[in-house]
Amino acid sequence: MGVRAAHPLEVVGSRARKLSLAALALSGLGVMASTWMIVASDGDSSQVVWPLVVAPVVICLLPVLSPHSRVRIGATFALGASCIVAMFSIGFTQLPALGAAVAAAIREEP
Repeated sequence: MGVRAAHPLEVVGSRARKLSLAALALSGLGVMASTWMIVASDGDSSQVVWPLVVAPVVICLLPVLSPHSRVRIGATFALGASCIVAMFSIGFTQLPALGAAVAAAIREEP
């Protein structure tokens, strides 16, 4: 008879919120990969628009802070647009985050 320790994601709430957190984590990993690709390349990194590189993390943070379905859907479209705009450079690093965001957006609340 002891106290049962809750899994860290059990306190988070709904499945859509968990998927939004997963999208945020995947987006952070994507930004780290993008930053590594930019810095490791031989190109001039002073011409990189860094707010656009970090924008997917900010976009994925919105549904975590405000867990309404309209915010999740809007963030999914914004992340998709970001992936399309940057597809030939670093946009592909955000595709896993986009997949999690789409799953969170279509997930119905209980």
